[in-house]
Amino acid sequence: MDYERRVSIANEEKKIFRMSESYDAPMIRKALIERGFIEQKAQPYNSIYLNINYALECNRIKNMQEYEQVILYRVCGKRNPDFVWVSRHEHYYLYPDSAFVNRISIPGLSFVNKADLVKYVDKIQEILDNADMDNVIKQNSDYSETSDSEYETDDDDYDESQEESSSEYETVSEDDDENENNKNQAEKNQTTCMLVKSIRDSVSNEAIKLPRSYDVIDNSIEMAFKKDFRLGCALGVVMFLNEQPNIEDWFIEYGEDDDASQIQGQRLKALDFIIHVIITNIRVREGQIDKSHVTDKNCELGEPEWIYISRTHHNTVREKKKFKTPLGMKDIYVSRIKYIAEDIPYYFPERWHDGCNNIYLLKPCDSGNGYGILLLDSERKIINVARSTKRKYIAQKYIERPLLVYGTKFDIRQYFLITMHNNKFRAWSHDACTIKFATDEFTLDTLEENIHITNVTVQRRFTRKPNDKLPKNNAWDMDQLLQYFESIGKPNIWKTSIYPAIKKTLSYIAELSFRNIEILNGRFEIFGCDWLITDDFKTVLIEINRSPSMEYYTPIHVKVLEEVLSDLIKVVIDYPKDESSLSSTGRFEMIYEKDFSWIGNGLLPYQFSNESNL
Repeated sequence: MDYERRVSIANEEKKIFRMSESYDAPMIRKALIERGFIEQKAQPYNSIYLNINYALECNRIKNMQEYEQVILYRVCGKRNPDFVWVSRHEHYYLYPDSAFVNRISIPGLSFVNKADLVKYVDKIQEILDNADMDNVIKQNSDYSETSDSEYETDDDDYDESQEESSSEYETVSEDDDENENNKNQAEKNQTTCMLVKSIRDSVSNEAIKLPRSYDVIDNSIEMAFKKDFRLGCALGVVMFLNEQPNIEDWFIEYGEDDDASQIQGQRLKALDFIIHVIITNIRVREGQIDKSHVTDKNCELGEPEWIYISRTHHNTVREKKKFKTPLGMKDIYVSRIKYIAEDIPYYFPERWHDGCNNIYLLKPCDSGNGYGILLLDSERKIINVARSTKRKYIAQKYIERPLLVYGTKFDIRQYFLITMHNNKFRAWSHDACTIKFATDEFTLDTLEENIHITNVTVQRRFTRKPNDKLPKNNAWDMDQLLQYFESIGKPNIWKTSIYPAIKKTLSYIAELSFRNIEILNGRFEIFGCDWLITDDFKTVLIEINRSPSMEYYTPIHVKVLEEVLSDLIKVVIDYPKDESSLSSTGRFEMIYEKDFSWIGNGLLPYQFSNESNL
């Protein structure tokens, strides 16, 4: 065989490639060789094949493929490869003159950084909110504001040992006339509430859904986390009570002749304040109260009140303790709880999937594959753990209402590709996904990782109990998930809702990331995106992973990864040659494109603007 001729042709066509030794190399190598590429593969210093004549004399050539690789490597010499596939981002800078390198440089804010991804989503949401806000203001301008005095309560004294008195129930113990006035006022505002619901639904459908996340080491962000966590406790109590089959049974009435101190149950002081806080937050969102005028006293939770509210949340949601109520007050509290609970999805749409338990994930920023993740439902524990180590953590709200498959939690690993060719920055989405299951059935009664953390490397440590409906290796492909959707009466939900939301989210992120990426033709990178589906089929982005694992854990991984990587070569090698047809991109779909011919190679787009890099 004429090795020199083969190398000469490959040189002329710029088809010399080099790969680092990694588990994701075989499929890439196969696809390149099929296209006439020749691998420039260096041999270990002690390889017998480095001395070809000696190897031949000793008849020690046992692997002709390796022998051929050595011959080709020696004929190629040490010329710069045209295509480079590396497993470490640091190697990006070793091949500045290569035409193709499977890494991009993100010196600005990076969406693969858990903290930076929050900033991306916040910025995108700000843009989306502003786009809708003009309509909100315009349509809401004709509606009058309601009084701020409703639901006020005396919150100066929260001594739990104090005997309950009628003054403690000022929030709900109104006379009949005032109750009637409140009812009339509610009827007058019905149209307003319907409008707000419509707007909230519209914004929610457009919004990017990422669990709320906080860098709890940052003092200013820590305060935002505390406010969020505490409001979550207040909302959690109301949602929990409203979801009970017989909410009336959660209130134990006692008469004037009864000794309240002898009755088992929680006092109502905290419940009064919970109602007040939620109502005040609703008015802020309606624009009836200027957010800057909201103080700790009339809305936010001060420390004494917070301790009381926290205890009430734990006792109600976790311990299932009931409330003791003066005779005649039960129906009033039940109606208030139901009334407020109906408004929560409208005014707090982002909270609906939070659930009632107020659980957060504490995720180390410098780790992947699920390592080091903790599930906590205590504000104090979250902050203490984050402060007790030099590792940087993100506190991320746990989605307590995930869609379950046969009672088991799952998430979706999907792939996202960025390419820079022919002066075009492009983002691509692939619809071949791996469905990753937890090992045991979902419950919020325990926070064990075998139930809640669906990363493959975590779940491999556990053994699934016999279950004919779920795989022993905790993995499905998309065909199996689509079959499940069909079995529950949702045959088109992936095509019409879930996957369009994935593509829209990634296109928004690509648009913002363009400003933070070093522009250089021939650079590309594939990312692993983890998505969660909620119980009402909303799509939530959990995180975007750099250098996603391409290991063949299961036959499902083999099938999915081989197709994704094969299609990647189609996008990177085949498509730039004929951009008039997308048929050469496999199942990768272009979701974003931007011309960068006005930017020099090796520069950042935001360097050309006085604006920030977002």
